Amino acid sequence: MESQSPSFNWVVGIDPGVTGGIARIDNAGQSLEVWPMPDTPRGVARVLQGVHYRATVFFLEKVHSGVFTGGKERCPTCKKPRRQQGVKSAFTFGEGFGVLQGALEMLFADTNEPPIHLVLPKQWQTDLNCLTGGDKKISHAFALDLAENIPRTEYYTGRGKMTQALGDTVLIAEWGRRMLRQEVDIGPTF
Repeated sequence: MESQSPSFNWVVGIDPGVTGGIARIDNAGQSLEVWPMPDTPRGVARVLQGVHYRATVFFLEKVHSGVFTGGKERCPTCKKPRRQQGVKSAFTFGEGFGVLQGALEMLFADTNEPPIHLVLPKQWQTDLNCLTGGDKKISHAFALDLAENIPRTEYYTGRGKMTQALGDTVLIAEWGRRMLRQEVDIGPTF
């Protein structure tokens, strides 16, 4: 019996932080395109519009800003104490996440079930066997190894190469591609 081709052409992975980015990988893992996160809402909308295809599926990393007072309080879902993040950074992060959600919703405004899924960092890191503990060097090295095996890779970073900040972005897209090819439950949409 011949296996059916998955019903998607491209997967888009999004790391919503200011130093995050947007990566698009094709179904077969033969083409990868990576953009750093634009610094304006219009820039975000333009990149998302450019990567949007009818059969594309989007995976947006679901993270929180990590604002905790007192410095010794713990994140309810974490085992280690977390650093306190300033109010300005938390607001900037939340604003960027909201811009991404809004832009994605507008792309699929006429669709009952938009192909937008949230993924927790721990989920994609565990499934790819790439637990970073917040160290971007780990995901960068893993993403570089992955990209070396992809015949067509484009980095729209100004330098034309993978930056340390974009490792998570590439891995979120690759995780989504692998999950869809295995037809595994990918969790909630917006």
